[in-house]
Amino acid sequence: MATQQWGVNALGGFLAVSELADELRYQAYGQMAMQQFARPLKKGYGKRHNDVVLYDRVDKVATGGDEVAEDEEVPTTDLTISQGSLTVKRLMNTIDFTENVDIFSNWDPEGIFRRALAEDAAETFDRKIYEKFREGKVIYIPTGTAGDGDGTWDYDGTPSTAATRDLDVGDLEGILEKALTLKMKPFDSQGNFLAIVGPGAARALREDTTWEDYAKYGDPDRLFNAEIGKVKRFRFIEENEHMLSIVPSGGTYRGEMFILGRDSLVECTALTLTLRAEAISGTLATEYKVGWVSYMGWEIPWNDHASTEAGATGRCRMLRVDSS
Repeated sequence: MATQQWGVNALGGFLAVSELADELRYQAYGQMAMQQFARPLKKGYGKRHNDVVLYDRVDKVATGGDEVAEDEEVPTTDLTISQGSLTVKRLMNTIDFTENVDIFSNWDPEGIFRRALAEDAAETFDRKIYEKFREGKVIYIPTGTAGDGDGTWDYDGTPSTAATRDLDVGDLEGILEKALTLKMKPFDSQGNFLAIVGPGAARALREDTTWEDYAKYGDPDRLFNAEIGKVKRFRFIEENEHMLSIVPSGGTYRGEMFILGRDSLVECTALTLTLRAEAISGTLATEYKVGWVSYMGWEIPWNDHASTEAGATGRCRMLRVDSS
């Protein structure tokens, strides 16, 4: 047997170095689809404005009109105006690195960091919107018999009951009835609401035998990022970065879903997403910081009113499916 061997460094292995592949591979993010549904609250909002943005909300008249005889007094009514508020906050993240990383790396490290940070910013915006939608007050909980659409409703933002089954297509009738009872305005001009679902709810719905028929005969052109189909009057958007597959986290049943009507989320941007780089002070420019910053905020316009069914009527802009 030959004494010089490739498998032993001292006998031959040191005669070559390992090769570095010519392509970088990145850890994947999920499909992020939330921000496309936020509506700018104030045009032209930017620097030199307060961090709190107020918006007025006008209720319908207290007493509706009716017949008035010639000799009767002309009726008078009034209406209530309330104010909501949105707070703009600083969002940011950074990566520090030394000049050694730049000098000795086979790759352009700042380019790698900038890509990673841009993806992190997108994930952050999606997560903040997800957290805001989780504050929605009107909640549907899948209970009872599968397929009958009769679940449990809560109006204070906290699910009081545990789900007893997965979400199914039958639930959509009950959810649609509630949306119309609360006088929610549809999201689009064709009278459809948006339904943002996680992988679990999407699977539970697709496994329902009636989903395929709706998807086959009732699915229009898909207009939104991550749209997976239309059933009844709901356009379904699948999001797998933050939406829970099981509700609650660590629970048993599939079903987290947000139902959005018109004006369900408003957004203010004081500073759009900006990538920045700088030398760290006191290091003779041998250490650097690269990062992103944005000043943004989101709010559900009428959310503070939706603590009862009566209070939510005419003011509710979104529903959600959850479980205790």
